Formats: sequence, C-alpha cells, structure tokens
Amino acid sequence: MNNATKNDIKNLIRRLDASASPSGSPQEAERLMEQILTPLMHEDGYTLQSVAEQRDLGLDFIARKLVGDESSSDEIGIEYKHFRQSAVGVDVVHRVLGAAASAGLKRAMLVTNSRFTYAARETLRRNTAIGIELIDLDALRSWVGRLEEIPAIDLPQIDIIRRELSRKLIELIAQSPRYLDGIEWRELEHLLTEVLKA
Repeated sequence: MNNATKNDIKNLIRRLDASASPSGSPQEAERLMEQILTPLMHEDGYTLQSVAEQRDLGLDFIARKLVGDESSSDEIGIEYKHFRQSAVGVDVVHRVLGAAASAGLKRAMLVTNSRFTYAARETLRRNTAIGIELIDLDALRSWVGRLEEIPAIDLPQIDIIRRELSRKLIELIAQSPRYLDGIEWRELEHLLTEVLKA
C-alpha cells in the first residue's frame, strides 16, 4: 500500500472519529467505514461487499478471499457499530456472533468508533465456535501503521555480490588455509558451493 493511500485512510479515520459528535450521521459513518475497510481488506487479498442494502443479516459487510483452487472462499462477516458515547457491550458481541453463525461464517469482525467493555473483550476468550476480532479506532490506526511500503530488493544483484565475495575469499584461502579459522560454518557452506560449482 502506498503512502498516499495510507494517508487517505488516516484522514477517513479522523473524519469517522469526528462523526461521533451529535451532528454525525450513522449512515455517513458506515460509508466512511466502507472506504476505510476496502483498501485494508484488499491488502490481505479480500474484496469487501456491502450487504446492508441486500438483506438484514445483522452484518454490514462480507469480506471474501478465494482460496486454494478458487472454488472455495474465506469469508469474514463485518459489523460496524457507531456509538456516540457508550462502549460496545457483550450483548452487541453476542448479536454479531449470532449473525455470523446464521450466515454460515466462521469468522467475524466487530468495528466501532467507540470502545469495548471489559466483558465484551472477555467474550473472545470464551467463544470457540466463531473467531471474532474487536476493532476500535486505535486498532484501525495500528492496522494502517503496519502496512508500510516495502521497497523492492534487487535479489539478482545480491547473488552476484555474494558470489564475488565468495570467490575472493576462496582465493585468499587458497593462498593461506589459516583464513578458514575465521569463517563461520554457514559461510563455509556457501564457499564450498562456489568451489563445487567451479
């Protein structure tokens, strides 16, 4: 994920945080959440589909990723709860677990702009049938932070440099075997590979 996309997501999270004010609409917050989750889930190979308009499953989104021979898919049911002041309690977690079970899903995600009660978090340890993640705005920010853009590495160039260093070291060892005393066994394996190739 590039830095521009990460910054866009961070801005959307800020807007979502601001939408907790009394003037903020839950429908607008749900649209913001869709814009946040779509690229985040895409990074992990999932496509996000809104199910709120289709039928009331008790879930807002389904994230799908094709697995194996592409005839089956990994699915995650996602519910967004927009609270103005109170924390998300265990009753909401149970409703999401029930909705995921009714939809035949093995995984669920409950996302909120608020926070979770201790009892809601404890539900995770007791639940074994359906895996559920509880994600608040801080967890969303952390998720974005973990998606650093990793620069490409020129692996063929590294192989060329390693081979050249190995050849130079082989020449030194041929001149004086005492150089073997300072070589770690892994390096010795690389050297022997180069000698045998030659």
